[in-house]
Amino acid sequence: MENIFGFPFELTVAIYGVILDVYLCLGAFIILSLWMLSLQYLEVNKTAGYLLPIVKDVMGDVWDFLIFYGVFQCGLTCAYYFIFQQKSDSYKTLWASFRATYFVMYGENGVGDFNAKDDDTKEHLLQGPIMHFGFILRMFHCAVMVVLLLNLLLAMMNKTVDRNWAKLQSRALASYARCVLRLETILGHTEADRDAMNRIVFQKQWFGERAPLIRGNQPALNPIFAETVPKQSLTPSTDIDDLDAMQEAKVADATLQSEAVAKQLQAAMVDIDAKLEAMRAALQQTTPL
Repeated sequence: MENIFGFPFELTVAIYGVILDVYLCLGAFIILSLWMLSLQYLEVNKTAGYLLPIVKDVMGDVWDFLIFYGVFQCGLTCAYYFIFQQKSDSYKTLWASFRATYFVMYGENGVGDFNAKDDDTKEHLLQGPIMHFGFILRMFHCAVMVVLLLNLLLAMMNKTVDRNWAKLQSRALASYARCVLRLETILGHTEADRDAMNRIVFQKQWFGERAPLIRGNQPALNPIFAETVPKQSLTPSTDIDDLDAMQEAKVADATLQSEAVAKQLQAAMVDIDAKLEAMRAALQQTTPL
C-alpha cells in the first residue's frame, strides 16, 4: 500500500512519528528556553537584579562540580549495570542504570532493587554476597554524592558569593543598564529616539525674572547624565565588612567634618568681631562736623 507521494504507508507512518517526536521535544525545549530568557527582564527589579549576577558566578562552580560528579556517575552506572546483568528493569540498559544512579542524588535510593525477587521463581535477583556488595556500593554512593559532593558544591557557591559581594552593586547597575538598552532595542528606537528620550523639555514659564533661564521650549540633557558618581559609592571598601562598622566610620567622618566647620565658624566670628571693634574705634575717633 502506497500513499500519494509514492512511499510505502508503513514508512510514511514511521517518518511522521519521528517528525512528531522531534516537534514535541523541540517545542518543549524552545518553551523552556524562552521562559529562562525572560529572566533578563528581572534585571530592572530592585531585589532580583542583584541575584542575577550571583547566578552567573555560581554557574562556574556548578561546572566544576559536574566534572567531579561525572566521574562517579559514570563509574557507578557501569558498576550497577555489571552487577545486575540485565536482571532488573531499573538496570537493564546503561541508560536505565544511569537514570537510577542519577536520581539517588535527590533522595531516591532504590534500595529495594537489591533485594527484589523474581515473580516466577520467588528468588532474589542478586544472590548472596552480590546482594550485600550491592548494598555496600549503594552506601558508598549515597555518602559520596549526598554528603561529600553536594556539600562541596554549597561551600564553593558560598565562597563565590562572599568573594564577589563587594562588586555586586556596580555589577547590578551595569546589568540594569544593559536591560534598559535591550528594551529600547526591542522597541525599535533609533539613535535619535534614544537621544530624545535622554532630554527634558522645560516649559517656558515666568517667575518675575527679567529674562527666563531657558528661552522657549528647548530640550536639555537630563542632569542625571552629567552627575558625577564617585567610585567608592558603587563599590564599598573591602576593609570594612560589617555594616555597623561602616556606619560608625560614617558617623566619625561626619563628626570630624562638623568639628572642622565649627572651627571655621569660630574663626570667622573672631574676625568679624575684630573688624567691628576696629570700625567702632574709628567712629569714636571721628569728630563731628
